[in-house]
Amino acid sequence: SELWLSRETTGPPHPGLYRHASLLIGDVTYFFGGHDGKSYYNSLHQLDLEQLMWRIAQPRHTSHAPMKKRDCGMVSFGQDKLVLFAGYGIPSPRVHPGSIFIP
Repeated sequence: SELWLSRETTGPPHPGLYRHASLLIGDVTYFFGGHDGKSYYNSLHQLDLEQLMWRIAQPRHTSHAPMKKRDCGMVSFGQDKLVLFAGYGIPSPRVHPGSIFIP
């Protein structure tokens, strides 16, 4: 029979933004960006589905961080890269509209 289960997780969870992007690679689900009604975000949260543990991915170079946005596309490139593209947000001189993240 079909059944919904609730499980406890550890770590800092995704803040519950709307219009974020999400993607599953292996046993890890990634959640990028979103909007809270006032501000755009560019955080990348990971949920390890085996360990039920959240973590926030930290870029190696903050000068290459993707722009804060919502409604963007996110696809995997191989088994070790995320590609972000398009979306709606407010760009600044230090961010890029398209980005690749290597976990």
